[in-house]
Amino acid sequence: MTLRRTLICFLALLLLGACGGKWGRDEVPFQPYTNALTALFSDTGDLSGKVLFPSDFSQHSIRFSLGQFTFVTHPDGRFRISRIPTGAHRFRVNMQGYEPILQTVTISKGSTTRLNQMALVQARGLVFGRLINQSGNIAAGIRLQLVPLGGSGLSDRQGVFRFDGVKAGKHLLKIDDSRYSPRVKRFVMEANERRDLGVITVFRLPGTSRRTAKLDR
Repeated sequence: MTLRRTLICFLALLLLGACGGKWGRDEVPFQPYTNALTALFSDTGDLSGKVLFPSDFSQHSIRFSLGQFTFVTHPDGRFRISRIPTGAHRFRVNMQGYEPILQTVTISKGSTTRLNQMALVQARGLVFGRLINQSGNIAAGIRLQLVPLGGSGLSDRQGVFRFDGVKAGKHLLKIDDSRYSPRVKRFVMEANERRDLGVITVFRLPGTSRRTAKLDR
């Protein structure tokens, strides 16, 4: 009976641990990096921190990554992660319209690593240009996408398009309109750059669903 009770207690502890541990009324619950069983046979530690938006009015939960796993902050920006294997891990926040946060954190056995309060900085980059069709006329109302984190938009009545809050890095501008051949333009943005992509010609598809991509290098 003693062995049976011991096993029951051990399983109960595992279940409690799988829920992320205990927390107080004003604390943020832990999000586990590994399960409790794996943590029993590994050296692990915890991580805590806070990610803030530039304005209190825009504060909300956001996704971030630690190594290969994705987590989410509390609505006030705080987070706590438990059972992280010891060693160096890459911490990354990558949000549309904001400059990325990227740093390396080192986890020590049995202790909590605390990151300094991190503030998101709004990207001030601007990408703009103008669309015309193969006849040289204005190409209005055409949907474009800025990949990976620029979102989508339409060219206006003058064929002009713009994307605000574009951060530094590699980007793809894609024509995302079923009436036109999906043209792609690659470019690299510097921080806070105003990038004029100039006049881009789009080619209307001749009454067929066949789509042949054209690439600007």
